[in-house]
Amino acid sequence: MKRIITIALALLMVVSVSAKKYEYSLGLSTGMALGICFKTMINPHFTIIDDLYYGMSFFGVQGGGGAMDEFIDCVNFAYQGEGTKGQNIALDWYVGGGTKLGAAGGFGMGKWGFNALVGFEINFINAPMAINFDFRPGFGLGFGGGGVMPMFDSSINAGIRYTF
Repeated sequence: MKRIITIALALLMVVSVSAKKYEYSLGLSTGMALGICFKTMINPHFTIIDDLYYGMSFFGVQGGGGAMDEFIDCVNFAYQGEGTKGQNIALDWYVGGGTKLGAAGGFGMGKWGFNALVGFEINFINAPMAINFDFRPGFGLGFGGGGVMPMFDSSINAGIRYTF
């Protein structure tokens, strides 16, 4: 009887651990930018993602465009839905948007803007780790000595985070 109770408690603990999603994650983001990423789950489907990074952004303005370096803090609010779930991983998707603020253009100008966010995340069930990939198209205003420059920009990002 003691053995059955021990086995039942062990199974209950395994089921409760594997079914629980993480509340926080902290890690590195890379791709067109390199930085740190913090993510918190507000509830099972809504999340806040904060990225502080240095990298490149593709932008377009009237008469041209190109790539611009930037040092940005990007805060996004996203809805995270559940995708497929395997034995060892779970694939979730997310969509949302947010705002960004920082310096750009060789740090000769400031940048403020809004962006959309769409991506997916791979959660490892038996390890405290998540990997994400996303695309962030946006609209920003570059401001500095030459006035205000409206620009459409986008970035492609990937990240690996420790979940807890």
